[in-house]
Amino acid sequence: MKQDLLPTDFLDALPVPALHINKSGEIFYVSPNLIFATPDIPVHLLDFIHPDDHSSVMAALGSLEDGSPVTLEARLNGAEAADCHAILSFSNIGSAPHSTVLVQFTDISDQRAREKEIAFRESRWNNALVNSLSGVWDQNFVTGEMYGSDTWRAMRGLTPDEPIETDFDKWVALLHPDDREHTLYCIERQNAGDPAYVSFQYRERHKLGHWVWIECRGACVERDENGRPVRIVGTDMDVSERKAAEHQMERISRHLKVALEASQVGVFEVDFEAGETTWDDRMYEMYRVDRSMPVKIGGLWESRVHPDDLGRVGDNVSDKIAKLQPFSEDYRIILPGGALRYIRARSLPFIDIDGSKKMIGVNWDVTADVQLRQELEREKALAEARNIDLEAARVSIEHNAMHDYLTDLPNRRCLDDMLAKRTAKGSESQIGIAILHIDLDRFKQINDTLGHHTGDEMLKHVADMLRANLKPDDFAARIGGDEFIFLSPFNGNTSTIAAVANKLIEELRKPVLHEGHECRFGASIGIACGIGPDLDYKQVLLNADIALYNAKKRGRNRCEFFSSDTQDWLINTKRVSDEILTALERDEFVPYYQLQFDAKTLNI
Repeated sequence: MKQDLLPTDFLDALPVPALHINKSGEIFYVSPNLIFATPDIPVHLLDFIHPDDHSSVMAALGSLEDGSPVTLEARLNGAEAADCHAILSFSNIGSAPHSTVLVQFTDISDQRAREKEIAFRESRWNNALVNSLSGVWDQNFVTGEMYGSDTWRAMRGLTPDEPIETDFDKWVALLHPDDREHTLYCIERQNAGDPAYVSFQYRERHKLGHWVWIECRGACVERDENGRPVRIVGTDMDVSERKAAEHQMERISRHLKVALEASQVGVFEVDFEAGETTWDDRMYEMYRVDRSMPVKIGGLWESRVHPDDLGRVGDNVSDKIAKLQPFSEDYRIILPGGALRYIRARSLPFIDIDGSKKMIGVNWDVTADVQLRQELEREKALAEARNIDLEAARVSIEHNAMHDYLTDLPNRRCLDDMLAKRTAKGSESQIGIAILHIDLDRFKQINDTLGHHTGDEMLKHVADMLRANLKPDDFAARIGGDEFIFLSPFNGNTSTIAAVANKLIEELRKPVLHEGHECRFGASIGIACGIGPDLDYKQVLLNADIALYNAKKRGRNRCEFFSSDTQDWLINTKRVSDEILTALERDEFVPYYQLQFDAKTLNI
């Protein structure tokens, strides 16, 4: 069958590469500029087509039965046709049944590459915007259209298909009352192209009713012939969490500022790499330094620290910095003019994010506290000294209250306490008590002839002698005038007590030399003993007094034990004396007398 063929020079003259094929796709002629580096000479249309597009190309070829031209896009095949896209135009040549097909190739590879690059860039920016939680908006003032991305809608509580409010006044009503004026001004400046207002923040009401902080970034991308904005494009970001963090930081900073001002604490930061220290105003004030002066490491601060403290503080600072350990120090500084101040420091060395070693810390002036502590310590020392004096005075008063002022022997009050204790102890241990009541003989003559001063010295001599003869369980007291009491444990053996009494008499009988005078006196001793659970020390003391009376009566310079006969005699004597006194008071005596006359004169 003879088919309608096109001249080859006609095909070569076409502006685009072409194929001349039959209805089955078999090739009659190929334009030279369509031959690719393929392994074999192409014999069929599909030799030029990517395998994935074979079916669509053959379908287009088959659709030419109606006689109308057909076009479609397909990818070409072959090493040199990689990523090559073309528009294939199929046209019938001649009439059936001898018709053939002219296939013209229009290369659109560059266009598809540009579209692919644009799509890639759009995808990249879209991913970046989505991941950064930025919502894109595009507003056209001419058409009234407003576009908002899904993220832009979500931050306002809108769904992807929910309409956007395009009425400007209604949108303004959604703004926070405190932000409306500022927001409108920022929009005006942004539309005018002011670079200072490319970005601004405001609050907008969420669909659920709460306020959302939005950071708006936008710019005019299209203007009319009069310079008025036609189209504005930008991004919005929900910065509510950031604003909440900023407000929290502001509150913390405000609280910290108030705390620093109230506590008068100075803050510093040291950069060891730069060799510099940053001070706040309080630090400059504390160290009396002009704020224009640089604070270098090894300079200003070191010059203020007291020389006696600098070595200790410096060593500790170096050690803690090397170990990156927090530390505290108390030291003194010397201000210009010589004033001394006490400083307390707390410091924290650390490694900054850039890897440099730094230290932050605080100083506060504790001079008032130190001076107060020193004053309290002085007051404490004085109080303790006063307490010692008071305690000594108390001890002295108690001692004086219980002792004789002249001889320093226990007095009658102390004797009563001792007797009570001895009695209680004796009732528990079955140990009795012997009381020796001592009265000095011829002591009055010493006072009358040599004076009371000499008498006092004799009393001191007697006290010393009694103390010298005291055994561990003995006790001696002066109960008044020239009378003394000597106590000794009693186990029922009176001979031991008598030996003690006689020894005391012999010692007191010895002459005492005082200021050139030989003073002689003696002593009479009355002895009374008691033992057993019913011991009454008061009665024993009274019995010793009775025994002393008997010793005096029998010639002095001797000792006598208490006896019931002496007690009866004294009782009887006292009774008779009391009766005589009572009779005199009642005029019960009737005197009988006889007058006596002088024999010579007869005078009475």
